Amino acid sequence: MEITQAANQEVITQNVLKLMAFQQTKQAVIMQLNQQELSDLNFKQDVNNMVLSNVSKTLDKGERSEEEERAAQARSQQEILGYMKLY
Repeated sequence: MEITQAANQEVITQNVLKLMAFQQTKQAVIMQLNQQELSDLNFKQDVNNMVLSNVSKTLDKGERSEEEERAAQARSQQEILGYMKLY
């Protein structure tokens, strides 16, 4: 009778161990998927930061160009006014 109980315990233990191994495998897969998603999100964030940086640089260049254009127009108007005073 003790042998039978020991055998039953062994089967149960093996099944439990198999279930535990299966659960651990599932958890490892889930963790790996989460890690991949995190890596993808980090990559997307890096790309978004780069795009925002490029947009910011483009806007800065546009503002500088407008300022330079206004300054050139002001100089041109001053030259014209200077010539008008001569006549």
